[in-house]
Amino acid sequence: MLILGTFTLGACGSEVLVLDPGGGSTSSAQAGSGGGSTSAGAGGGSTSAGSGGSSTSAGAGGGSTSAGAGGGSTSAGAGGGSTSTNASSGSGGAGGAVSAGGGGPGNISDVFDPAEVYLLGTVQPGSSGRDAMAHWSDPNTAAVGFIGAYDEFSARLQDSGKLLYVLAGSVREFVCDACPYVGTYLNGSDANDLVLPTAPCVPNDWIEDIKVGPGGSWIHSCSGDANRHWYDSNGVMVYGDEEDMLVHLGYSNLALTQHRVVDLANASSVPIVGLPNAPLLAVRALAPDSFRVALATGQESGAVELWQIDATGTATLVGSYPPVPAGYTVQPFSPHRHHALEATGALLQLGEGPMVFQDVIVRREIGGSSVVVYDEASGPLVQIHISGLVTGP
Repeated sequence: MLILGTFTLGACGSEVLVLDPGGGSTSSAQAGSGGGSTSAGAGGGSTSAGSGGSSTSAGAGGGSTSAGAGGGSTSAGAGGGSTSTNASSGSGGAGGAVSAGGGGPGNISDVFDPAEVYLLGTVQPGSSGRDAMAHWSDPNTAAVGFIGAYDEFSARLQDSGKLLYVLAGSVREFVCDACPYVGTYLNGSDANDLVLPTAPCVPNDWIEDIKVGPGGSWIHSCSGDANRHWYDSNGVMVYGDEEDMLVHLGYSNLALTQHRVVDLANASSVPIVGLPNAPLLAVRALAPDSFRVALATGQESGAVELWQIDATGTATLVGSYPPVPAGYTVQPFSPHRHHALEATGALLQLGEGPMVFQDVIVRREIGGSSVVVYDEASGPLVQIHISGLVTGP
């Protein structure tokens, strides 16, 4: 049964999925430790919508163009150096530099860059309620203000740069208690986070997960439902289909499901055609009407491909990511929060180095490099412990 309601924009998901090209059988694997959701999206061109800035797009084979407020490069809110980007829609076309700084190293706020990927880690491994957000390029500069009861795997960035998450069955907007963190973590640090008005789940249920997408809209699912039905803040069902779960919400009222691209405005849909039957790692919506998906096409070898799915359901290969650096491994496809796509198409993945408990982050670019960009062996402030990667829609 398919139920659709009128809705404008949104994003993200909550199982590790295998998208099914053409509407055949679909397999899903339960998310590993920490659960979390998997979203789907694909293909060329990059999209950046910074707070107050104009959106960014990259043409086929062209370099990326970032436009923050006042133009120039895109600020990533978490400090650190620049990253080389590849925004080609096929081959070639290394993009320009993206500033991952928010004003340079040592600066961070509670408004992040949705085009970038952040580590939601901890400043005190093994202790509840000491989580922190940091850009992978500057893990010594952190924003804090979370408590142990919140669901870290529900964290999503709006394209305004604000962070939404689920706490005690309600949707909250993160307000930083210390930006940057200087060694003091306040108890009850969620008290200043905004509670977003939401119709209650019925009956006797609570909000379990959210999807946040382009335009700042968000929807939620209720506990015990296995994310089969999704509602807006007024309690109106936006999507529900027990045989075809919602995976990601995008631009132009479009949504990606396990089998189809759905137009939520008029309840029409088209099947996904031409996509490999492979586990889904990460997703982004792509303006004006497409999705990007990173697929684990070779689980034994670690091979990953980037695909684009357009409004007609047609899937097109963008390219293959280079291998993981020798001596390192990345997390398998479950849970999905171990993988995230930048707006440029670069893929970031949590992984491990050759030493015991050496957590790392690997960044892989189509037609470019595969590099360890974060290494816990260097003793960063923000470390990986029941952690995930967070980005925009």
